[in-house]
Amino acid sequence: MRPIALDPRGTAAARLDPRALPEDDDRPPLPASLLRAAAAAELDEEILWRAFELCRCARGLAGPDRRALVFLLAALLAERREGSLFLPGEAIDEALARLGAEEEDRRRAAGLVASGPAAFGGLAGRPGDLRPLILDGPRLYLQKLHATEARLLAGFQKLRAAPPASLPGLAEAFATLRAGAAPLTAEQQRAVLCAVKLPLCVVTGGPGTGKTSIVVALLRLLVRLGLPLARVALAAPTGKAANRLAEAIRLGLPEAPDAEAGGRLAGALPEPRTLHRLLGCSPGRGRFLHHEQNPLSESFVIVDEASMIDAVLMDRLLRALPPGGQLLLLGDPGQLPSVDAGAVLRDLVPPGGGVAQKPWDRLVAGPLPEAPPPADPREASTVRLSRCFRAGGAPGLLELAEAIDRDAAAAPSALVSRESAARLAFDGAELFEPRGPGDLEAFLEAWVERRLRALPGIDRLLATAGDLAGPAAATYRERLFAHLSGSRLLCVTRSAALPTGAEAVNAAAARLWRRRLPGPDGGDRFAAGEPILVQRNDYAARLFNGDQGLALPVHEPGAQPLRALFPRAGGFACFALLPSFAPAFALTVHKAQGSEYDHVALVLPDDPDHPLLSRPIVYTALTRARRSVTVVGRREVLARALSRRIERHSMLGVRLAQPSGAA
Repeated sequence: MRPIALDPRGTAAARLDPRALPEDDDRPPLPASLLRAAAAAELDEEILWRAFELCRCARGLAGPDRRALVFLLAALLAERREGSLFLPGEAIDEALARLGAEEEDRRRAAGLVASGPAAFGGLAGRPGDLRPLILDGPRLYLQKLHATEARLLAGFQKLRAAPPASLPGLAEAFATLRAGAAPLTAEQQRAVLCAVKLPLCVVTGGPGTGKTSIVVALLRLLVRLGLPLARVALAAPTGKAANRLAEAIRLGLPEAPDAEAGGRLAGALPEPRTLHRLLGCSPGRGRFLHHEQNPLSESFVIVDEASMIDAVLMDRLLRALPPGGQLLLLGDPGQLPSVDAGAVLRDLVPPGGGVAQKPWDRLVAGPLPEAPPPADPREASTVRLSRCFRAGGAPGLLELAEAIDRDAAAAPSALVSRESAARLAFDGAELFEPRGPGDLEAFLEAWVERRLRALPGIDRLLATAGDLAGPAAATYRERLFAHLSGSRLLCVTRSAALPTGAEAVNAAAARLWRRRLPGPDGGDRFAAGEPILVQRNDYAARLFNGDQGLALPVHEPGAQPLRALFPRAGGFACFALLPSFAPAFALTVHKAQGSEYDHVALVLPDDPDHPLLSRPIVYTALTRARRSVTVVGRREVLARALSRRIERHSMLGVRLAQPSGAA
C-alpha cells in the first residue's frame, strides 16, 4: 500500500507526485523544476508549501505571473533560511536560477518587484503596511522581518543617543581596578570604561583576547561603584555558552587583584542564563515574559557570544531592556553568525577603528570628550581587542586564526602537511589529505587510539569512575571528563548520507571506540566513555541544548548499566540516558560554537562547492582549539571554503552607519 502524502490542497495518493500541478491548472503551481532543485539543495519541504500558500492568496494574477510568483516566494523563504532578512532585487535572477526557474520566470519575477506592491495581487505593501510581504525599494521582505529590522534600528539608535552614565566615584574605583599584579591592558581598560559608561557597548576580539577578563573586571568595578548585583544580568545565547561564561568568571575571580570586590562578588555572583531564560520564554506558547510593558528588573545586561544572536532574539532583548538600562555585547564577528536570520553583531561593528582610537581616558572624569562625530557612528560604541592572552596555545594556532581573518588565501600555508594518518602529531596546526576511501577511516582510528585512548589506565578509570560512593571515583571522573571532553571532531554537515557528516563520523568513531571496550554498552546508543550531547532543553533537570557529558557505568543498586554524567560546580550530576541525548564524538561546527577544546579536528566534505563551506565555518571550527588543530580534507576544498564569505542581506548595518540612520 502506498503511503498517503499530505497536501494543503487536500490529501491524495492517486498522483505520482501530488505536489506538481499541470500547467493549465488555475491553482498556484509548484513546477517540477522547483521540486527537483529544492530536493538537490536540501530545501525543506515546508518552504515550498509556505510559498504555495502565499501564492494561493494572491488575487487576479495570470498563470505565468503566478508561476513566477511561486519561484519568487520560494527564493525569498530560502534566503531567510540562509540567514538574510530580505531578497535584494539585483539577486533575483541568480536566486531563481538556483531554484530551477526558466528565463521567462526570472524576467517576470523581476518585473513584479519593479512594478511595486500592486503587482502582487494584494500580498505586498510598502513599509508600515500590514501585508505578508513588504517592498522597501528593490528589497523584498517578509513583513515580520521588516518590522524586526526597523525595531532593531530604532532600539540601537535610542541606546546610542542616550547620555553616558553619571558615576560618582568612578575615578577612585577605576584606580583600584587598574592596580595589582595582573593589571588590565590599555585596550581592556578602554573596554571596561566604555561598558560602564555607555548605554550600548560592543566588545569584539578573536580567541584568547580577554573578553571574559573584561566581564570579571567590569563586575568588580560595578561592585565598587555600589550597583547591587541583583541589577546585573549575565547571559549567552545557549546553555553551553552560559555555562562557559560562569566557569570563566569563577576561575577569573581568584586572580582579581581587588580582593574586597572579588570577595563580595563570589558571594552574590549573578547566575549566567540563556537569553531565552533571561527573557522568560515559554517554549510551548512562543511568548516572552519580559517585553516593553514588563521590562527586565536588571538594568545592566552583559551578553557573551553575541555573534550567535539572531535578529528576532536581539529585538526581544532590546524591547525588554528597562528605561535607562545598559547593554554590553561581547563576541567575535569572524565566527559563524546565528542559525536564524540576521548577523546583528556584524552589523554593529564598523569595518575599522572603534572607540580604541578615541581619547577614552577622559571617560573617567565625566562626560564623553567633545569631538567631531565619527564618520561611522558605530565607532563610538565599539572596542576591538587585538592582544591574545591564551596560555598554552601551540605554535601556529593563533597565526592560523589571524591568517583566516585577515588573509584567507595565505591560511593553508600555516598548516603542516602530513602524508599519512600515522604521521599526525596532534600538535599545532596540521593538514591531512585523504586520498582514498580508507584514509578517513585510518584518520579516525588514529584519533580514537592516539587521542581519546591516550589517557594512562583509561580502561580502569572507565570501570571505576562511576562508583558514586568510592573514595577515589570523584578524582577518576574529573580525569576522564577533562581528557575525553578535551578533544572533538567537528564536521561541516550533519547528514549520515555523507561519510564526512557528523552522524556518519559519530557512528564510525563509536564503532572504533567500542571494539576494545569490555563491559556493558547501554544498548545500541552509547558505551562507557562516549561523549554525550543534549539536543533539547530540560529546564527541570537544568540540562540545555548543547550541554556535553559522558556515559559511564554507575555502580548503584537498581541503576541502569550506564548513566549520563554532566559537570556541575563542585562535581557531576547523574541522569538516565534520555532520548534527547546524542553521541558527541563528532559535532557540527554550529553545535560546537561557544565551546573550547584542547584538540580539534575539522573534517571537510569532499565537494568543494558544498553550500555550507565558508570562511566563517572554518574560522569558527579552528578557533575552538587551545592546543592543536587537524584539518582533514583536500587542500583545494579548504582553499575554496576560505574564499567564500557568508553574505547575509540586511540593511541594519548600512543604516546604523549613517549619522541620521537613513538608508
